[in-house]
Amino acid sequence: MDRPRHDGADDAIDAIPAFRAHPGSDDGGAEQGPPEGQTGAGPEEEGVATQGAEKGEEDAAACEGSRAREAQAQAGTPAPPLADLDDTPRECLKRSRGTFFTATRGSVVRWWSLTLLLGTCAGPGTGGGDPQAEITALLAHSAAAWTRGDLDGFMSDYARDSLTSYMSGGHVQYGWQPLYDRYETAYFAPGKSHDSLSFSEARVRLLVPGVALCTARFALHRGDSLIASGPFTLILEHRNGRWVIVHDHTSADPK
Repeated sequence: MDRPRHDGADDAIDAIPAFRAHPGSDDGGAEQGPPEGQTGAGPEEEGVATQGAEKGEEDAAACEGSRAREAQAQAGTPAPPLADLDDTPRECLKRSRGTFFTATRGSVVRWWSLTLLLGTCAGPGTGGGDPQAEITALLAHSAAAWTRGDLDGFMSDYARDSLTSYMSGGHVQYGWQPLYDRYETAYFAPGKSHDSLSFSEARVRLLVPGVALCTARFALHRGDSLIASGPFTLILEHRNGRWVIVHDHTSADPK
């Protein structure tokens, strides 16, 4: 079915310059081209052409500047600060096939990557294995050393520095050597009873790479009698390929 024609359709078409009748045309239809010898470019078209030429010259100058900076870098001549972070046109970046991009934004990315890498290396080791299994094994080693009367073996799992801390019964002990002396006096002095130590319910949480939190329970037996038990919390650092205790907070169960 033919759609009804709107009465104003012809008027709308006639309003378009391309369909407006040109005086003197044979068919009374579209306008004829400009007289021979004239380009037909209006003032607006000429302005666009002029702007395009100016932009091309600016892009070329910017590319020359980037090439000069690259040549200075290869020759070892220091460049002014932030010289690589200019507004180089996209066309220049395309023509350089990624070379200039690597020297500018890529340099910033590499500097940030290097900064993060140095910060990571300056801290504790990453402990890339299984912290739960490794720290559980450390506790088993400590308990076995205590039970056989090997204080040196037991204390080898603590960080040997002056900041190692032990907290219990409202008191804080700082330093590996004072902690060693405390254990020796209280549990390993001549004439002291030989007790056996065991750990259970160990839970490990990695706080950051190379630093872990461990919570567990201890039980100290003398023969068949339980003489002490309670929960404890450890902070451990991964140093020189192994975990060591830097803080120990031990609590006793109520009697």
